[in-house]
Amino acid sequence: MVLRHSDADGLARHRDHMAAHYDEQMELLETAETRARVPSLRYYQSLYSPGGFHIHPLRYALKLAEQAAKAGVAIHESTKALAIGRDGSGFEVMTAAGRVRAAYVLVCVSALDRSLHRPTGRAILPVATYVAVTAAGAGAFIPARHSVSDTRRAGNYFRVVDENRLLWGGAITTRVSEPLLLALRMKRDMVSVFPQLGDPSIEHAWAGIMGYSRHKMPLIGRDRDGVWYATAFGGHGLNTTAMAGLLMSRAITDGDDEYRRFGAYQPVWAGGPFGRAGVQGAYWWMQLKDRLDERRHTAD
Repeated sequence: MVLRHSDADGLARHRDHMAAHYDEQMELLETAETRARVPSLRYYQSLYSPGGFHIHPLRYALKLAEQAAKAGVAIHESTKALAIGRDGSGFEVMTAAGRVRAAYVLVCVSALDRSLHRPTGRAILPVATYVAVTAAGAGAFIPARHSVSDTRRAGNYFRVVDENRLLWGGAITTRVSEPLLLALRMKRDMVSVFPQLGDPSIEHAWAGIMGYSRHKMPLIGRDRDGVWYATAFGGHGLNTTAMAGLLMSRAITDGDDEYRRFGAYQPVWAGGPFGRAGVQGAYWWMQLKDRLDERRHTAD
């Protein structure tokens, strides 16, 4: 976690708070040490978490699919569910090619489909973020092999991956379609932090669509028709989806009602286009406050 303006005291307070309340031990690195690891004049002090780790999310998902298949689960990856209806005591899921009958249905599509399950679909705001990866060798000048994020309200995150490629993420918008010239936009962002990159070749650039509820908590529960749902993880799905999966499996197979703890966070209408406009305006306001903070501290 790196600062884009100098504030060692504020960072020290955050370090102490994390240690006292979450038992998370972090090291405060001064500006010189930060820039030795992540060579950019944009960065000042930082917090290093020795106990932190990062994983490859696609490999994780593929491993889950592999284990599920070994357990007898049929995965229909390219079969889109179009509608869910009651079928006696169970359900019927309609697709373009046929129908699937099931005793239970669990909806966990986030913002990728907001029409399949109306109670949660209308409660989700789609928010896009973007990632780009350079050609091999571009990130060789960065000694750190940690995952790095800055502390801005609307910040960047990155790490050096295989063959010294720089994987770079950032930007938020409520526009669900991929913007034109995305690779160029991400390149400009990278170079503004690391001018050493020169004119790097961008091999891949893509958008990721996240689903947020209005109260920013996951939507986990069961509707009045008996459809289970676990969705709206707001960009924090890597750990919380696993938690939700355990809650759902125990609820369905064992009758465990632990999932009811999320009953306080019901699906609430997210405002449709008005909600999306509000989120976009909030993001622009966060960007403005970040710039003002950096200018003020630079002037000081």
